[in-house]
Amino acid sequence: MQKRLFRPDGHRLDEFIELVYSTQGRYFLCVAVTKTQEVEISLVKYIRSEVEDSYEKLQTWLLKDLVLLDGRESDTVSMNCSWLLD
Repeated sequence: MQKRLFRPDGHRLDEFIELVYSTQGRYFLCVAVTKTQEVEISLVKYIRSEVEDSYEKLQTWLLKDLVLLDGRESDTVSMNCSWLLD
């Protein structure tokens, strides 16, 4: 993912977590640092292919624009959350 998706833009992938693994596919939430040292959060979809697997950035936000990340259930481990962006 680093080599195919982030390095060509000059970004450095720092962390990622897998959000969903289902019949609809695999999705990752990625944290990367840009050339200008800004932190980006990206929603990435893994695309499986017979020829070559690939990744696609579905959406990207700057960390500084993230005002609130609200987990829906605080007593269970779940990735259900709401985003509030500036």
